[in-house]
Amino acid sequence: METPPRTKRRSLVFGDQEHRRSIDENVGMILSRLPLKDAVVTSSVCKGWRSKWTAIDSLDFDPGETLRGYWDEADREVKHSKTRNYVDWVTHVLRQLGDDNDRALKLFRVFFFEIDKRFTSEIDEWVQFAMRRRVQVLILGFLSYTGDNSYTFPRQLIHDDGCCFKYLKTLELEGVDVTEDVLGELLCSCPNLERLLVRFTRSLVKVALIGPLLLKSLAMDCNGGLKAIEIRNAPHLASFSYSGFPIHVVVENVPLLSEVCLSYLSNTKDCIRLPFTQLSSCVSQLHTLMMDIHHMDFHVYYENHAIPELPNLKRFELVVYVDFCTQSLLLLTSFLKAFPHLCTLVLKLEFIDPFSCDPRTSFIERHRKNDVICPHHGLEVLEIVRYRHRLNADEHVRHVIETAIALKKIVINPVHWHFHHTGADKRIHDVKQEEIARNAALNILKKQVPSTIEFVVL
Repeated sequence: METPPRTKRRSLVFGDQEHRRSIDENVGMILSRLPLKDAVVTSSVCKGWRSKWTAIDSLDFDPGETLRGYWDEADREVKHSKTRNYVDWVTHVLRQLGDDNDRALKLFRVFFFEIDKRFTSEIDEWVQFAMRRRVQVLILGFLSYTGDNSYTFPRQLIHDDGCCFKYLKTLELEGVDVTEDVLGELLCSCPNLERLLVRFTRSLVKVALIGPLLLKSLAMDCNGGLKAIEIRNAPHLASFSYSGFPIHVVVENVPLLSEVCLSYLSNTKDCIRLPFTQLSSCVSQLHTLMMDIHHMDFHVYYENHAIPELPNLKRFELVVYVDFCTQSLLLLTSFLKAFPHLCTLVLKLEFIDPFSCDPRTSFIERHRKNDVICPHHGLEVLEIVRYRHRLNADEHVRHVIETAIALKKIVINPVHWHFHHTGADKRIHDVKQEEIARNAALNILKKQVPSTIEFVVL
């Protein structure tokens, strides 16, 4: 039997290597789509799979079911144990990966409750690991009951030669303490940053975005010490969000800005006045606007509110007290008049007594014969968020049906928008209320909606 030519043998070996490489890449893609815990478990399949999971490019340390009912747990020792176990899990996985693996990361996400100062050094190691792996999306979420920040972003890592911030495109800091100086240094060190979110931090006093940054989205929510936001010459900024107490806001030269949320916690007319005055240089170009008026005092509803016409607005989200039914509907009518080309209206409902199961709670029947219906010809979709079986809530739905001539769809969502996406802050009674609301929407409210309108309950 003749021996195959040497060149052919090399070709076969090379082809085999290519085949194996292709298999490894496919396995890596599959493992990257699994929850991290499941991906790590595959290391026990066989000897050849022991290190396959280390090739994944996303590390999402999702606490999953561990956080379900966390706030309802009365035993603090149980809570501390859950927190300790979560920290140990993250640290163990990262140490298994080691420093030898140089694969770049697309995502690094950690989130848990009650992370206190005992874990500072370990979390610093997590951040250092992510930055050395050239992470693109970094999400740190550490919330507490008191709102105190137990973890401070490690300033020293910004100047660490081994940490690479230039690949970072998204940064979310939730419950992480950060100052104006540190945030400024971060922005300078992240030339490709496109999305920045800072929530529940206490030391941040001012945010200044001045100059041609690549930032496309900025969100500053519930930061207790924040006094001012200044945005100038941001050519790529498309989305800006702020929620909290009234502050000084300057927005200038933002040609692409189309989505804004300014939700002020104020009992005065500032809830309505400030968003329009602070955005005067760009308000006419907005496609999406989100506001919160439910903190206003009862008498403020009757004041004269200067609402400018927004010809380009397509989506409007409003947090409203439905129990001030007549007053809130008067204001809603004023908004609809000012937004002639609106396509989607989202009403987020608040109630004086959110725990009542009586549909007539705070209900005062409107004198419909005195109503002046101002038809709206563009509105096609109505979304009701945190729907409850209340007559006042149903009145808002009926009012929009009467007003919106072109209405095609109504979406009822009983879930409160404030709940964290993990469900950790949702209690048992919240789940029960949601189920009651769903049943009422399907069995009672739906009968009041014309059959020509699509009715969806989430």
